[in-house]
Amino acid sequence: MQVYYKRLIEGITTAAIIQNGGYHFVHMSVYEDGTIDCWKRISIDETAEQLKKGWLVTSVPEGGRLSIHGLGAFTVKNACWNFSNESYVEHIYGLVKNMNKEMIGLFQKRRNKRQNGKSTM
Repeated sequence: MQVYYKRLIEGITTAAIIQNGGYHFVHMSVYEDGTIDCWKRISIDETAEQLKKGWLVTSVPEGGRLSIHGLGAFTVKNACWNFSNESYVEHIYGLVKNMNKEMIGLFQKRRNKRQNGKSTM
């Protein structure tokens, strides 16, 4: 028998750029449990990793095209960006901290572990 527990989790959106076959401006959802929706579900602790991998980016190079869904795509010329990777991580942590002062009950992605040749979650 399956049993479910449901609860309301507050969230907020913040500006983000996802690099996936181009640069895409999005309103990224950030939730009080540290869950982040950047076209895939990640934990707050994975934010720096996604910036390092280039899935999340804090700028678009000059000459690059930034797509804004429903509005258009724009060529970047002489832009001034607000965040470095480090300050963007701090920004995301600050958003979660504003919703969850004690930073308790944060989402942790379970990693696959190999035990006796079997993968577990």
